[in-house]
Amino acid sequence: MAETENRYELNKDLAKMLKGGVIMDVTTPEQAKIAENAGLCDLCRSYTSC
Repeated sequence: MAETENRYELNKDLAKMLKGGVIMDVTTPEQAKIAENAGLCDLCRSYTSC
């Protein structure tokens, strides 16, 4: 039971930290435009090769 309670507290604290914002992985200019139209206020684009 302690592990379940610990997980709940962790999730609750994470939700408090993320309140009012969303982390989004934007990989194309088209996705960035969609995010901007949805209210994006800051963007960090990742360049990686697969």
